[in-house]
Amino acid sequence: MVCNGHNSIGAGALSLKQLQASTEDYTRAIDIYEDRFEGKMRVKAETITQMVCGETEDREVLPYGLYSDGRVVGFCLLTLYKKERFVYADYISIAKDVSSRSIGAAFNIGARFLLLMGEEVKRLTNTFVLFEAGHAALVRVYKSLGAGIVDCEHIMPVLDMTLERVPGKVAIFPKPESIGKDRYLECLKTILFKGYAEWVTPSLCPDDAARYIEYITGIYDELKGLLPEEIYVI
Repeated sequence: MVCNGHNSIGAGALSLKQLQASTEDYTRAIDIYEDRFEGKMRVKAETITQMVCGETEDREVLPYGLYSDGRVVGFCLLTLYKKERFVYADYISIAKDVSSRSIGAAFNIGARFLLLMGEEVKRLTNTFVLFEAGHAALVRVYKSLGAGIVDCEHIMPVLDMTLERVPGKVAIFPKPESIGKDRYLECLKTILFKGYAEWVTPSLCPDDAARYIEYITGIYDELKGLLPEEIYVI
């Protein structure tokens, strides 16, 4: 797919549009991402742009902006892994001036953002979203949009290996009838090594890059050992 900036889906006053890296809207969306993501979870904006502009045979990185009345108010990144046949959604962020509205209004905007993403990813393929555990409201939103939550433990890596890892959950759009252990491990391995490792290590010195690969490998091996024989999606 070519990032042509013309694909959009409307929902009331909100719309989701694919962005071009060379535009002011893309810059605004990246600024929102940098403002909203904590340092321990934030990849450099330059790295995101390099990935967006560097399509490969097996991966395409698609930046999207959330628009409200023609103004960019949110950002998300969809990475299409062609060989593995799934999409990984990440860096979902909404501008402070939007999310600081009343709780009900902010929640409604966030939910509609996810709804727009859900409509877009249905056009692509199955989509995986990783999020921090403990957000019951977010689980309800994902489920209301047709996603399923993988009923097993997950760990979200952080950029600073000295910090505690973050307990996580995995949502899959649309909810599958079931997911085999081998398929789940294939997607998990792709997210950890082609996602986290390939995005983080270019900004590290060689020794730290090697340690980060070991760190990711340790998380993968731990999660693999924790997986039950039957994986339920609820």
